[in-house]
Amino acid sequence: MSETELVERLERLERAHRRLKGFALAALVLAAALATIYATQLPQKITAHEFDLMDDSGRVRAELHIDFGNRPTLTFRDANGFPLVTLAAGDQPSLCLMRAGNEEQILLTISKDYYGLGLYGKTARAGLAVTKGSPALSIFDETGKERAVLDLTAGGPSLDLSDARGYPLTSINTKGVMLSDGQGYRMDLGETELATPTTGATERTSAASIVMFGKDKKLIWRAP
Repeated sequence: MSETELVERLERLERAHRRLKGFALAALVLAAALATIYATQLPQKITAHEFDLMDDSGRVRAELHIDFGNRPTLTFRDANGFPLVTLAAGDQPSLCLMRAGNEEQILLTISKDYYGLGLYGKTARAGLAVTKGSPALSIFDETGKERAVLDLTAGGPSLDLSDARGYPLTSINTKGVMLSDGQGYRMDLGETELATPTTGATERTSAASIVMFGKDKKLIWRAP
C-alpha cells in the first residue's frame, strides 16, 4: 500500500468517525427531548367519585362531588370549613353564596317551572322569580311573612301590601286602588264589582267611582 493510499484511507475513516459522532449526538438530544415531553405531559383523563382541594394546613377548601346521587356539586369553604360558595347542577341547577358567621345567603336557581333569585337571613327576606312566564318581586319581614308583592300576570301589573298578619292593606292594579285599615273597613277607588244582596245581580263600577265597605263587607257609601 502506497503512502497516498494510506492517507486517503485515514481521511475516509476520520470522516466516518465524525458522522458517527454527529448521529450519536442527535440521538442523545432526541432522547432527552422525548424524556422531557413525557415527564411534563399531563394525563388526558382522571376518574374519581370525589376531589378534595386542601390548603397547606391540610384543611379541605374545595370539594367536587356528586350530591344526592345526581347533582354534580362544587363547594368552596373558608379556613374553618364553612361553605362560602356552592355551585350545583342536576335537574335544578343553583348557585348559593353565603357569608361566614351569620345566616345570610343568596340563592340563584332554575327549574322547569321557574327561575329566580332569593335573599335569605334567618328566613326569606326577598325574592325575584319568573314562574310560568309571570315575573314577581316579593319582600318579607324578619319573621318570614310576605309583606309586599309586585307582579305581572296576563291581567296586568299589580302591587299588594300586607300587615304583619298577612292581612291585605293596599292593592294597586290597572283597574284601581284598594285601601283597608286592617279592621275590615275598605275603600275601592276605580273599577270594582258590586253585588245587590236582594237580587244577587252584580255590576262593575267605572274607573271614576269610589266605593266604601264596612266590617261586614256591606256597602256603606259610593260615588257616583
